[in-house]
Amino acid sequence: MVQIRNDKIKKTVKQTFRNISETSEANLQDTAFPGNAKASRRKTEATWNISKTTSSPKTRTTFLPKTTISEEAETLKICKPRGLTEKLLMEKEPKMIPPRMNASSVNTSWAENIIKRKEFIRRKCAEHNIKTNPLPAGERLHLFWVDDHHKFIFCEIPKAGCTNWKRIMLLMTCNYNRSYIWSLSKIGVHEGLSNKVLKRLKSFTRRSDSDARLKSYTKVFITRHPFERLVSFFREKLDKAKNEYYIYHPFIAGYVLRSIHKRPNVTDAMIMEHNVTFPEYIQFVINTKKHPDVHWGIQHSLCHPCSVDYDVIGRYETIVEDSNNLLKMLGIDEITYPQSDNVDFAKYKTKDLVSKHFTTLKPWMIKELQTMYKTDADILGYDLDLKLELSVMVGD
Repeated sequence: MVQIRNDKIKKTVKQTFRNISETSEANLQDTAFPGNAKASRRKTEATWNISKTTSSPKTRTTFLPKTTISEEAETLKICKPRGLTEKLLMEKEPKMIPPRMNASSVNTSWAENIIKRKEFIRRKCAEHNIKTNPLPAGERLHLFWVDDHHKFIFCEIPKAGCTNWKRIMLLMTCNYNRSYIWSLSKIGVHEGLSNKVLKRLKSFTRRSDSDARLKSYTKVFITRHPFERLVSFFREKLDKAKNEYYIYHPFIAGYVLRSIHKRPNVTDAMIMEHNVTFPEYIQFVINTKKHPDVHWGIQHSLCHPCSVDYDVIGRYETIVEDSNNLLKMLGIDEITYPQSDNVDFAKYKTKDLVSKHFTTLKPWMIKELQTMYKTDADILGYDLDLKLELSVMVGD
């Protein structure tokens, strides 16, 4: 049974990814467009533009929507925000990184894993009876970022590598000075350049415009274990960086003092002096579960994998491999995902600290979190059962 399953996966990969390394010298146009190929297969094979080929760049325009000169000029105009031009630009005038027809090949086993992930999520969506249509629209597209030049859509899952992917999109769109972009603070990326330069899918006022892009562009989102996202937020925005992430600490600390500890007459000074503990933070998460913050929100509700047919579903635990293969798909060899997602925290990885933080929680809290994330974890393939030392667990 296992052998039959593996053979089916390999067959699907060969049918879907004609330009894997073994056909890397074949002409892309001949490979991707057999005379009687279906339109859906043409789109998929064209999107997974992954092998070395001798085709000219003009070949690409035969199967991807063409970016007009005016659209490109408008984007490049946005690439020059006031006051930062000299630091940002590698040259006097910005330019986009063009997709290459001879980009490096993706790994065959990686392509097989992507097929398995997509099939797994499709099956789980059916098991949970989650609607597969219509496509998301309006505010539900708030986390979808679009690059019309490369025909690419990235759905942002906070605490799953989205900061570095926004940096990559800034480099793809404007070919900025790379050392400057990689050195930008997270606030500089999220609150600064991204909002000035990158385009959200929700910015298209006509539903037909967003739907067309969701159907034809290369789409990706990257998932992460729900408990890792919780711990990552706490470490970065409450435990380690109170001064930098000032928005979150006062809000959560104020809630903790007023609603959990029932302190009267809470002052700003009291809020700033209070160090939010992990159990206090988790109680805040549980108490506000009907309206979760995007940093720990339900991932399948943020990026809608049950209704959007993603080309790549990445995972944070394999984010470097997933991202670099995706960039090759887009025809980009000049940019790679950084080996360390967060240099400051590289010594103590969040995934290794989940158990340590969760041992400070009361059992009822863990059960509440498992209930909150049960469906999300099942759809995305994560196990919520924690192997904790009972001797150090906090009692009821």
